[in-house]
Amino acid sequence: AAVEGNSEDDIAAATYSALIRAGSEYPGMPPMIAAGYRSGLAHTTWEGHKRIERGDVVLLEIPAAVQRYHAVFARSVVIGKPPARYREIERVIREAADAAIASIRPGITAAEADHAQRSVIVRAGYSDHFLHRTAYALGIAFPPHWDEGGIMSLKPGNNQVLEPNMVFHLISALYFYAEACFAITETIRVTENGCETITDFPRELIVH
Repeated sequence: AAVEGNSEDDIAAATYSALIRAGSEYPGMPPMIAAGYRSGLAHTTWEGHKRIERGDVVLLEIPAAVQRYHAVFARSVVIGKPPARYREIERVIREAADAAIASIRPGITAAEADHAQRSVIVRAGYSDHFLHRTAYALGIAFPPHWDEGGIMSLKPGNNQVLEPNMVFHLISALYFYAEACFAITETIRVTENGCETITDFPRELIVH
């Protein structure tokens, strides 16, 4: 549905249809669906009049809920051939996500896991566009939220220790105000020796 000429409403309708047909209950928050300059505003979601245009970046942040347990992931869709700059941003956020996932295991602190991702962003020169924590806790949720970020977040200065079976929404995203958001996010579970990715989708820009 995220193709040139469709509206954000078209994408939202297709998203809800797919979620419900796959067995999802209503999520704690709606999917975040925003195209073009609107995607550069965090937590923006669809509005009917916005049509997808060539060159747009479309942010899709999709939640699902089963027995109120939530999983969330996000990807950015580029309409048309991505310019070299977009591919460079893609490389940075993928490396940042991979670094965070590789670091997460029982016994490390939330701040250490955050540093693994944040240091990749800083070295690449994009710290001004990394406007969020590395991850927040997920679990049982009801509206108006899907997260348990008030319980635990992977962020600087947080010395809470990770334990097996903790679940997080890990966010590797760069926001360019009034232009676009480039995101690779995953739901991950801390295991006995590391972590596993619950969401399973290639960590790359989607090109339509």
